[in-house]
Amino acid sequence: MNIPVAVVTLDEKDRIISCNPAFEELFGYLLADIEGSLLDELITTEHTLEEAMLNTRSAQRGKRVQKIGVRKRADGSEVEVDILAVPVMLAGEQIGALAMYTNLTEQRKIEEQLKESRDKLQVLASIDPLTGIWNRRAIADNIRIEAMRAAREQQGFALVLIDLDNLKSINDAYGHLAGDKALQKLADAIQAVSRVYDRVGRWGGDEFMLVLFNVNETTAYGVVDRVLQAVRKATMQTEQGSFNLSVSIGVAFVSPRGTSPIDLDEVFSLADKALYEAKAAGRDTLVFKTLPVNPGGAAQAGK
Repeated sequence: MNIPVAVVTLDEKDRIISCNPAFEELFGYLLADIEGSLLDELITTEHTLEEAMLNTRSAQRGKRVQKIGVRKRADGSEVEVDILAVPVMLAGEQIGALAMYTNLTEQRKIEEQLKESRDKLQVLASIDPLTGIWNRRAIADNIRIEAMRAAREQQGFALVLIDLDNLKSINDAYGHLAGDKALQKLADAIQAVSRVYDRVGRWGGDEFMLVLFNVNETTAYGVVDRVLQAVRKATMQTEQGSFNLSVSIGVAFVSPRGTSPIDLDEVFSLADKALYEAKAAGRDTLVFKTLPVNPGGAAQAGK
């Protein structure tokens, strides 16, 4: 960020001697039109004239003055500026003063634009570019947050691994563009039938992750079954022909008993195992497994 500093020099009677182009641009005056004018009467409002004159008087008495204030442009508009006024010395004697103005209004505008750009970049860094849903890093961060909340509030929590069946065969038969569109359609289907507060992300390749919190086993199973049924109804149309989508789904559910931290390695492992069994069963199905919490609070793998 580079905000030009407006600079004006004054003689010992506060009259303008010279100014730089940044001063002309900031205040809307040409030096030829204002040379010899009293600075404070030129660029202050009726509310800031007295304060400005005190600042200039201090600088003319050898003091360094720095303030934030409002000044007036030639067109009557006002601008907030950072003001620095210092004495000008020659051969040990003061011959005038120099004032510098930094446009804070413009600076804040640029800072807001930079913040907006950083926020957009942060969002883009969290989004899978193909499907428009969260990428693996973003959904993994959310899983950790939701797991801690589930343990703290003793809520049910589930990780759902969803694998698009036969993506390689789709790519081979219909082309990679059709495969990409199939992944996009799957992402849309998952979002359409999951709850608004559930989390959906692309886990990698043909795998998606659905995070469910504040659920019991019945609710979790119902959400996942809706995903399965929605995908079964999805049809892809291509120049080479049409085809239906199907998915294999592995669910790891953690029951809300005990307050100990959830072992995410155990949950991921159970979800992987459930997904493997769904694929082994012929695909186009779901396998639901529960990771119960024993009376002492420790999570134990189970079916």
